[in-house]
Amino acid sequence: MSINDKRLSFLAQPQEANMESKSFQLIFLILFAHLFYFTCVEYHFVSTAGTSKVGTCIETEKKALLKLKENLTDSSGRLSSWIDQENCCQWLGVICDNKTGSVVKLDLRNQLSRNNRLGGEINPSLLELKKLRYLDLSMNNFGGVKVPEFIGRVKELRYLNLSGASFSGSVSSFLGNLSNLQVLDLSFYSGKPAENDLECKVDDSWLDTINSHSPSLLELRLPQCQLLNLPSSLPSLNFTSFLVLDLSNNAFNSSTSPEWMFDLSNLVHLDLNSNNIVSELPDEFAKLTSLEYLHVSSNYGTIPESTGDLSSLEALYLSSNKMSGNLTSNIGQLTSSLSLDISDNMWEVGDQHELTSIVFNTAGISDVLPDWFVELDLKLDNLDMAYNNLTGKVPNTFQFNFLANVDLSSNRFEGPLPLWSSNITSLYLRDNLFSGPIPVNICEALPNLTDLDISYNNLNGTIPLCMGDMNQLTTLALDNNQLIGQFPDFWGKLPYLYWLDMSENRLSGQIPGSLGSLAYLRFLRLSGNNLSGELPSSLRNCTTMISIDLSNNQLSGLIPSWLGETMRSLLILSVRNNRFSGHIPLKVCSLRGLHILDLSENNLSGSIPSCVCNLEGFKAELTDAEASQYQGELKLEAKGRILYYDTILYLVNSIDLSSNSLSGEIPVEITRLHKLGTLNLSMNSLTGTIPTDIGKLQVEQKQDRVFGMQEVCKRDSFKYLGSVIQGNGEIDEDVSHRIGAGWMKWKLASGVLCDKKVPPKLKGKFYRVVVRPAMLYGAECWPVKNSHIQKMKVAEMRMLRWMCGLTTGDRVRNETIREKVGVTPVEYKMREVRLRWFGHMMRRGMDAPVCRCERLALDGFRRGRVGRRSTGVR
Repeated sequence: MSINDKRLSFLAQPQEANMESKSFQLIFLILFAHLFYFTCVEYHFVSTAGTSKVGTCIETEKKALLKLKENLTDSSGRLSSWIDQENCCQWLGVICDNKTGSVVKLDLRNQLSRNNRLGGEINPSLLELKKLRYLDLSMNNFGGVKVPEFIGRVKELRYLNLSGASFSGSVSSFLGNLSNLQVLDLSFYSGKPAENDLECKVDDSWLDTINSHSPSLLELRLPQCQLLNLPSSLPSLNFTSFLVLDLSNNAFNSSTSPEWMFDLSNLVHLDLNSNNIVSELPDEFAKLTSLEYLHVSSNYGTIPESTGDLSSLEALYLSSNKMSGNLTSNIGQLTSSLSLDISDNMWEVGDQHELTSIVFNTAGISDVLPDWFVELDLKLDNLDMAYNNLTGKVPNTFQFNFLANVDLSSNRFEGPLPLWSSNITSLYLRDNLFSGPIPVNICEALPNLTDLDISYNNLNGTIPLCMGDMNQLTTLALDNNQLIGQFPDFWGKLPYLYWLDMSENRLSGQIPGSLGSLAYLRFLRLSGNNLSGELPSSLRNCTTMISIDLSNNQLSGLIPSWLGETMRSLLILSVRNNRFSGHIPLKVCSLRGLHILDLSENNLSGSIPSCVCNLEGFKAELTDAEASQYQGELKLEAKGRILYYDTILYLVNSIDLSSNSLSGEIPVEITRLHKLGTLNLSMNSLTGTIPTDIGKLQVEQKQDRVFGMQEVCKRDSFKYLGSVIQGNGEIDEDVSHRIGAGWMKWKLASGVLCDKKVPPKLKGKFYRVVVRPAMLYGAECWPVKNSHIQKMKVAEMRMLRWMCGLTTGDRVRNETIREKVGVTPVEYKMREVRLRWFGHMMRRGMDAPVCRCERLALDGFRRGRVGRRSTGVR
């Protein structure tokens, strides 16, 4: 019996649930669990009462709802239908009993965007809704107001969802009176930190309150609620009917699983991930015979052999633990298990014949695949072994169900490309050591492919012409191989292709006109080949294009004006190092969203168009929608260095017109591009003076302004190789700049750092690898003061607190937070990099410039004493 069938059996007793869900796939469960859940809940709270949206509402309840609306802030007008002249049973989010007209369901959940959130306060008029059974205020922003205690007097309430709504206060203050409550969800929204940093907070008596006053509770979700007290036992257990229990992402001061949990014989869904459970999971887990979903990732312990007795288990998550040993003896008997995630452990995996989904992504596995694994008689929906160090040849014995996905990216597999089954739709083999030609029968072996990525391998030979018959393809990535021959001309049969990457090969010939038939093409990367000829005019039909990279080829002719006429969505245009000639077309200025324009190393002549001021993309910050469209990678040149951008590509704002034959003056309009980060006009024949306002371009961005031999105006500070150099010798600006750079990295990684599902230790590791290096760039040479150290400490602690979902008002000591995420104080790291640099100087010869500087005698200065040194800092 599935979790939704069991909800029905408890919530609607007259109904007999006879559906079996053993055949449901995990991805189906994840995508549609909420849909089924709310269907089941509405079945109980609406259908069993004979409810309908077309009943006639009671006048007193209408007035109560209007009072409720008065105290709510509704900037988006979600409650615009709530007007006195209308039947309140027809209002958005209101459902009434069609016999009595009583309001039984109030669903104000924000299912749209952050801009549609309700706020304000909850009016006590809610108590007038005597028959209210269902109340959902989730995903709104009530700005930290306390959960009103009068909610506890809504006696008929069965369903209460306050998740992600930024309430505060004690849950126990109202929970004790809701004796009929069956579903309570206080989940914390994990997409981004709440604007007011508020989250679920439950006092230490939460379990006693539930046990004493909520015997009917079927579902309890309290993730990231700062629960510390998890009693190991209870005098008596009154809530044995539990179906769902989610206590993930808390900081329990108990390191063992509580005994009472194993008496929840009806439990179907149990989530304990990201807590401090450090002991072996007890054998009593075998008592939970109805369990279908078990998530104990990001703890520290071992899995008992009795886990194999959980015959109903369909999803088992054990990732990011410190588990090792033979997995076979523990879970080899889970014949019903449909999904298994043991990544980021050190397992030895044994016989498992009934799996349909295998996820070993980033599991730290190396060496060749063992024979016993190859010989498993599996028929898979999903095979994900990406980001390991697996070697050898890929076996051809795997079998796959229809619409299967395979991801073996970033390993060391070798041999020819494997062609398993025509059922595969997504095949990712990038970043391996596969060699030989692309099989000529690939279109026959894999006719249903929608996504094919075989980039970064050692493939050679020509591209099979039959690939033009793979008419379901949406993404095709063949880049960074050793492919040769003419650029293929088979694009008329690939109507859905939106991503095409054949860069960094040795393809030759002209770009065929059939490429223009790809009406949905958005990303075109053909750089690093030997392509020649002019751009085909048919490309103007690709009106949804976002990124074009044709750099490092032998293309010639004029840069076509239709680029600006039809490709209005273009964000990246790079044609560097080709043979284009003529003037820069004025229509380029119509590309208002452009953020990267690289026309360098061509034979362009004429003047720089003054209409560059129309390039609005260099004037404003990217929207989230625009940032999400930056995919792939791009190679740019700055200061004579080739730079590769991928994940932070959307942060790059660059114009490079260098190494052409441009003439005339630098247009003053270029100074209006306030967000321009890199401007390179060198190696041209420009004349006149540099515009005086050129220095007003955004200081926070990296400013590379090269104007041939002309002198740039003197400034009090300037940026060199990422560091701010001040004329007075201070480092205040550089420290502030590095803190800002750290916050930028933190913001980019916030999806990971603020995700409640990511364990704190992994967040800390991510922080140390991604954010902290940006903050400490160049710190080894800083003449640091206490004020600078304090600035860095404050910035870092703010980041770490946000990572843990805490604020200073929570009164959690800094040491506790650092220990939780495994991050040592930033001042220790600053001292370490300075000592490392000092050691580097000491190893240099006496005639090295840095050592000669050490021997300089400066008037008016004396050397201070050297204090004790600290070592062994992480």
